[in-house]
Amino acid sequence: MAQEPILTIVQEMAGRVGLNKPGSATGSTDPQIIQLVSLANEEVQELAGRFDWQSLIVEQSFMTVNAEDQGVLWSPTTTCICNVTKPPRKIINETMFNRTTHFPVTGPLTPTGWQGLKAVTTVAGFYSRYRLRGGHLLFYPAPADSQSVYFEYITEYPISSADGSAFKLSFTKDDDFPLLDSRLIKLGLKWRWKSAKGLDYEEDFNTYERAVLDSMTSDGTKQPARLDGHSTTKVHPGIWVPRSNWMQ
Repeated sequence: MAQEPILTIVQEMAGRVGLNKPGSATGSTDPQIIQLVSLANEEVQELAGRFDWQSLIVEQSFMTVNAEDQGVLWSPTTTCICNVTKPPRKIINETMFNRTTHFPVTGPLTPTGWQGLKAVTTVAGFYSRYRLRGGHLLFYPAPADSQSVYFEYITEYPISSADGSAFKLSFTKDDDFPLLDSRLIKLGLKWRWKSAKGLDYEEDFNTYERAVLDSMTSDGTKQPARLDGHSTTKVHPGIWVPRSNWMQ
């Protein structure tokens, strides 16, 4: 997966649509280049929201408190659970586990499920369940203090600074680069440019959609699909005999 800086992407697109290649993309005052950068931002944000791309997955951990409210999930100004430089778009289901107790933290509960659980449950149970409300991560029953919980989430920020120290929603510097495949960004930018100019973009849009679907299929690694009920990811007890010609 190619990840090129925004200046390279805009320079290539400028050449394709007959514009002079700019020396700067984000610092340009040329209305055409400004539009290309704006469309690139739109493309990256839209593409990031279409799929759980592995390049946008973040592993997060925190220490529990003995309370229902475990704290703010994300905030740019106050103490929060998630990485402050990578705000979450959503928590990936079934990834939250308490590594201290070795139990899953199940959820997310719906508002109805949460209120119903608290209304009818007399024995809280061995493990917590969670929900998000008002930006806070809630656990029921409340865990003990200082237990280690891990989960994975999809970040809202699909753009990185050149040195990887900052993450962004939009390109602000020429050496910023998307965390997604630049090839898809260019294909998306091509049809969006034509659409903005009132040109026929149907063929380019179809090419882009096919490329996106192909990338979704091949993104990361996939478990094999088997029809015999067996799984290559599970190890069953038994005696392992190496392959050989035992008749000789």
